[in-house]
Amino acid sequence: MSLIIKVENVSKQFYINRLRPRELTLGSTLMNVLKKPFTRQHLKLENEVLWALKNISFEVKQGDTLGIIGGNGAGKSTLLKILSRIIKPTSGRVKLRGRLGCLIEVGTGFHPELSGRENAFLNGAIIGMKNREVQKKFDEIVAFAEIEKFIDTPVKFYSSGMYMRLAFAIAAHLDPEILIIDEVLAVGDAAFQDKCINKINEVANDGRTILFVSHSDGALHRICRTGLYLENGRLKNFGEMKDVLGQYQVDYGKKN
Repeated sequence: MSLIIKVENVSKQFYINRLRPRELTLGSTLMNVLKKPFTRQHLKLENEVLWALKNISFEVKQGDTLGIIGGNGAGKSTLLKILSRIIKPTSGRVKLRGRLGCLIEVGTGFHPELSGRENAFLNGAIIGMKNREVQKKFDEIVAFAEIEKFIDTPVKFYSSGMYMRLAFAIAAHLDPEILIIDEVLAVGDAAFQDKCINKINEVANDGRTILFVSHSDGALHRICRTGLYLENGRLKNFGEMKDVLGQYQVDYGKKN
C-alpha cells in the first residue's frame, strides 16, 4: 500500500497568558493597593510557552486504520487539527494525499442558520464534491442519521445528538480518502454507537484510511489495526493496536 499520510518532526507551540505580580517596591505596592485595591495595575501579563506537540513523526499507509490514544492534554486533538488543516504546526511538515473528511467536534463545519439538507451540500462542496455527487449519497445520509423529519430544519434547532448523527453521516458517506474522527462515539445511544462502528469498518474495508480518537478500548480494538500513543505531546509508542493499547493501559494503571 502507498503512503497517504506522512508526518515529519511536527511540533506545535501555544502561548498561555498569565498575570504575575510586577516587580515593585514594598512602599509602591502598598500605595497601589490602598489607592485602587480592586484593580490589576500591580499585575503584569506574561506569556508562558506550552508545547502541545513535540517532534512527532509517523507514516500511515492507504487503507490503514489508526487509533490515536493518550490521556487528557496528551496532544491528540491538536494533532488532529493539524492533520485536518485547521491549524498549522509551529515546525515540521505534514503531507496528505487524497480528499479529507473530518469529524473533530460536534457541529464543526455546519452553518447554524442552514438546514440539514443545505449543510450536507455545503460540506460536500468544502471537500471538493460536486452537487450531483452529494445528491447520489443524500438519501443514504438522511436515512443513516435518522433525521428525516428534520432535514429541512435549521441545524441551530438540533439537539447535540442530532448534530452528531448528521455530521457523522455526512463525513462517512461522502467518500473521503482519509476520514478523521474524534470522540464521535461519546454522543448518542449504544445502538447508534454500534451503527457508527460498523460504518467506520465498512469505510475501512473499502480501502479508505481512518484516523480515530476514542477512550473506548472496545471501539479501538474493533476498528483500529495500528495505534499511536501520545504522552505530554510526545510520541510514546506506534505499532500494532493491541501492543500500543496494552502499554497505555499499563501506564494509566500506574498513574491511577
